[in-house]
Amino acid sequence: MRAVNDFKAMFPLVWKILNVGKSQNYKDFPILMQRMEAKCVLDFCAKRVARKFPDMLLITRHDSISTTESRFDSLKTEFSSLLNSYFEVEVKIGDEKW
Repeated sequence: MRAVNDFKAMFPLVWKILNVGKSQNYKDFPILMQRMEAKCVLDFCAKRVARKFPDMLLITRHDSISTTESRFDSLKTEFSSLLNSYFEVEVKIGDEKW
């Protein structure tokens, strides 16, 4: 429950939006969120990265795009730029090497 309270305190507007979204039909809201995520990551970002770097290996997983270690920096820079453009705010992304 602490995580929920921390989230509410840090992101009160997002919390309100989530509650409104779930109030109509709570089963529809996760589907809507998944569609929004897919539109951003797959339809917007991944397609543009693939066009810019046609020889780059791209693997999408939920809200992320992965590539080989040698192409990591190029992908991170481009993905970050595209997310900032899509949402029209600065989006901070993390990185994970596996």
